[in-house]
Amino acid sequence: MSRYTQLCFCRPASSRLSRASETSALSLAWAIIRLRHPILASICLIDSYGASSFAYDLPKDIDAAVADAEGSTELKHFGHASGMRPSEELEDAYKSGICKVSRSHLSHLLVSTSHGSGSPGVQSISPPSTPSSGSPPRLFSSANQSPAMTEYNLLLCTPHYVSTPMALSSILSELAALLSDPSATEYTLRQTLAKELNAKTLARQQRTSPLKSATYSPSPALPEFKIRMPTEVRGRRPALPVAATTQPQRA
Repeated sequence: MSRYTQLCFCRPASSRLSRASETSALSLAWAIIRLRHPILASICLIDSYGASSFAYDLPKDIDAAVADAEGSTELKHFGHASGMRPSEELEDAYKSGICKVSRSHLSHLLVSTSHGSGSPGVQSISPPSTPSSGSPPRLFSSANQSPAMTEYNLLLCTPHYVSTPMALSSILSELAALLSDPSATEYTLRQTLAKELNAKTLARQQRTSPLKSATYSPSPALPEFKIRMPTEVRGRRPALPVAATTQPQRA
């Protein structure tokens, strides 16, 4: 069983991110988010006893992180011939089975963009829901429309055991903040990704370094000592040792 969360935001079409660089910028921003929230890039393992755990492999470099992000992202360009809003078309694509998640694929991001009118910033966040929760989430329309805006509609799908709906909404808000930043470029996003990856790599090296292991390793287990208590002999308890005392001498 999976759940999904949606978010819609707009950014000025005149920003430093051009239409040609949208796909690259989306992959970089999504790679940053997956580094900040490793469970999105993990796999779920179940042992022979039925106990589950998560395993995460840190990307070896920036290109590997971007390639991993691209494998869980789909950029859609819907037309208006169907008469449906982009958010509704994303929901329809999700229900058709295009957004598949499993124990080896814990997150999938669907993105649709449309160029035209809209208001800058995050317009609305749909109420989190699951496919069985009844009516799908709806995005609220903006009252103030302005030209030359690019509208992004995001849909994040994960298995139900990965995170809470509120946490998924927060993750989409982080992604929207990266993409809607007016000063964001492919170069700045790549620099941010490099910083995140270097910090994760350094933290892992410190956890596995011999010096840190020797400093913080737990003490070896002490041998088990068994204390033998005196037993009763012939129904009487053994006499306990009496401390020597000095008797006063008589004159």
